[in-house]
Parts: sequence; C-alpha cells; structure tokens
Amino acid sequence: TEAAREHLKTLSLFARKLGNDEVVAKLVRAQTSDDVIAAFC
Repeated sequence: TEAAREHLKTLSLFARKLGNDEVVAKLVRAQTSDDVIAAFC
C-alpha cells in the first residue's frame, strides 16, 4: 500500500541519518525533544 511505502521511505531516511557520525553526536548531546528534532534537520 501507499502507507507502507511511505513508512519504509521514512525508516530509510532515519537509517541514513543514523549512519552519519555528526547526527549521532548531536543525538547523544540532545537534552530536549527540540534538540533531537534539530539533529535530524
């Protein structure tokens, strides 16, 4: 379904970001939910 494809696309984007050491470092330092969101932007 379209929803399943969109879900997989979103998971793929997160996986790609988590492969980036800079993003992971920002997540480790995050103290608020806004910090977490900013790490992915």
